[in-house]
Amino acid sequence: MFIIELKLEILIFFFFSFLIFEKINYYYNQGNSFLKHDKSNLAIMLFNTIIFNSFFNYVFFLTTSSRLFRKYGVFQILKINYIIKGILIILLLDFWTYFWHRLNHEMKFLRKFHKVHHTDTMMNVTTAVRFHFIEFLLSFLMKTLIILILGISLKYLIVYEIIMNICVYFHHSNIKINKKVDNILNKIIVTPYMHRVHHSIIKKERNSNYSALLSIWDKIFNTYTYKEDIQDIIFGLEKYQDKKYDTFIYMLITPFK
Repeated sequence: MFIIELKLEILIFFFFSFLIFEKINYYYNQGNSFLKHDKSNLAIMLFNTIIFNSFFNYVFFLTTSSRLFRKYGVFQILKINYIIKGILIILLLDFWTYFWHRLNHEMKFLRKFHKVHHTDTMMNVTTAVRFHFIEFLLSFLMKTLIILILGISLKYLIVYEIIMNICVYFHHSNIKINKKVDNILNKIIVTPYMHRVHHSIIKKERNSNYSALLSIWDKIFNTYTYKEDIQDIIFGLEKYQDKKYDTFIYMLITPFK
């Protein structure tokens, strides 16, 4: 379980590093309004972590240690070089992350819970951890099934989740980054300029740029949207612009209203 604890420590370090840095070198001037906003988003993150994190980690540990996993998992049967295996696993997990995110926009039932992430009327690194607990649960159940079928060892899963989550913190953050640098990085990974479009109030823009780590999936499946000027993007959903939807209680009850 040491590797799971190490993952948590690494992600906490990067999350708060982005949180501090974006207050110093910001793209959108959020004034003091970020204080209440960040507090609510951190509250939902803490709620999800307390309720699920230890349980999820334990289940992942049991899953990747099970006899069924070792006997039938695709990557347990295939005898290939560990570097090639690592690359294939990262590609497959990242494709699944893209596909699952897209489903959360296209399926009405899933969209009910995913909209909590999109009702955020501001955007910074805390937006990256703003998810309803039912979406959290559904995502975990589907990912566990994928891990069982593919036979993905815990060490490979942890490596992907560390890299992917750091990228998610990065492209949700309110850091100011040189546009030319962003465009270069965007050839490989999802960047702030790319992902800010995904949080636009405009439906066509929101239903694009689904990738989490590698930007290639949006370009392959024709869901990539480039916006030259993102300075005036309005974040959130049209019917949820009231600040009450940024409160902890409303995040919990919004899908049921």
